[in-house]
Amino acid sequence: MSVPTSRVTVVMVVEDDPVNRMLLGEVCRGEGYEVLLADDGEMALSQFMERDIDVILVDGAMPRMDGFAFSRWVRSLSDVPIIMVSASIEPGVQRKARDAGVTTFISKPFRVYELTRQIRAVMRGVSPSEPPGGQRRRLAAVLDRLRTSKPLRADLGRAIQQGGVCLVLRLENEQDVVRRIGRTGRDALLGYAGQGLEGYWGHESVYWTDSHELAVVVTASQFEGLMEMLRGLLEEMQRFDVGDVLFRYGAVRFQPMQGLDPDEVIRVARHAANEAGHRGEQGRIEEIGERVEPAGSE
Repeated sequence: MSVPTSRVTVVMVVEDDPVNRMLLGEVCRGEGYEVLLADDGEMALSQFMERDIDVILVDGAMPRMDGFAFSRWVRSLSDVPIIMVSASIEPGVQRKARDAGVTTFISKPFRVYELTRQIRAVMRGVSPSEPPGGQRRRLAAVLDRLRTSKPLRADLGRAIQQGGVCLVLRLENEQDVVRRIGRTGRDALLGYAGQGLEGYWGHESVYWTDSHELAVVVTASQFEGLMEMLRGLLEEMQRFDVGDVLFRYGAVRFQPMQGLDPDEVIRVARHAANEAGHRGEQGRIEEIGERVEPAGSE
């Protein structure tokens, strides 16, 4: 009978300076850890979504996506410990790191024994409720809820009898996002948006209709609340700073009526999102057969 062996601890090092990246990696390998290296937050995010990571060492100041934005991304998906290794010792920087979800902070130049001690300390503090790979399972659970909700078309069919609103939220520059952070990173972005929407409305009202699109169905009385919540969500998502991530929305309000095809409602909502893109607006609101003024501009 074979004796099960424990999995090797995996440490991700995110550092743009090649000398510091190599040094941090060698220290961790010397402790017997498997090491993954990334030179900025975008590369690290892609690796994070594909591997089981136990501890992250991250620099604060990096090009493209810095350590603070990367840490916010990670913390939205996982409880994995994050150690920020930074040359800045300003109290404001450490406060910013804590706000981003960083577990602990080490100043450069660091002492090897202090770094290894901190890694062991944060590992001891990891909750057993977050097993290896928990970040991927957590995201998958969100996406499964969105994908397996009752069909959007059937929900719209019922809503049409009472009147309501259908809104689509679209990732406009999907190809650019995939090029920077991969398809899994794109899914994380949509999953985070979906999680925010379902946290407010309940998962039975939120649908993932395409690789780059979410849809929400609410009653007419919930419309103002939906728009207020959406504005807050889009503003919050700017914190993740993965480049020029561009969301647009299109909404259609419909009165109770007989014979209205749910597919027509979806088509009009998507048309409103397209029109917003053509006009440089963040979103547009339409009614079946009647155009309403733009909802906002960028």
